[in-house]
Amino acid sequence: EDFADIEGARKPVPAYRTRAKMLWDEKFLYIGAELTEPHVWSTLRKHDEIVFHDNDFEAFIDPNGDGREYYEIEVNALGTVFDLYLHTPYRAGGPAEHGWDAVGMRQGIGLRGTLNDPRDRDEGWSIELAIPWSCLQPMGAPGTGAKHQAVALPPRAGDAWRINFSR
Repeated sequence: EDFADIEGARKPVPAYRTRAKMLWDEKFLYIGAELTEPHVWSTLRKHDEIVFHDNDFEAFIDPNGDGREYYEIEVNALGTVFDLYLHTPYRAGGPAEHGWDAVGMRQGIGLRGTLNDPRDRDEGWSIELAIPWSCLQPMGAPGTGAKHQAVALPPRAGDAWRINFSR
């Protein structure tokens, strides 16, 4: 289905279409997204720059589904990655762990237009991510050694994860 506003039906339908799909196998969680964009634009090139300052695609992955600790992966149309881990959500005052990296993640970007050229009209871009299960291991909370609940990697039938996407 097309993305909707994060606040739901009381907000207007987003100006540009975005869709995502995911699946998994024994080695990876796969995420694919298609983003309509009349002018595909990205400037940030350094790993862990604050990629959401560009147009980007974001995945939020909470393996045990408790709404607390989660991984965040953001990627712009250049393929620049900003990956982090939160022991506690931002809304609860949680600091981001910028030292976490999605080690072994593979990605592909498909441009349907001309990157960073305002003279033409683009169709958009797509992204494919292959996130290895090995990088989604429980992380220790700063100063406590406490880790989030371990989960089966890959998930088993009946497991409930929380995964959200944003652009």
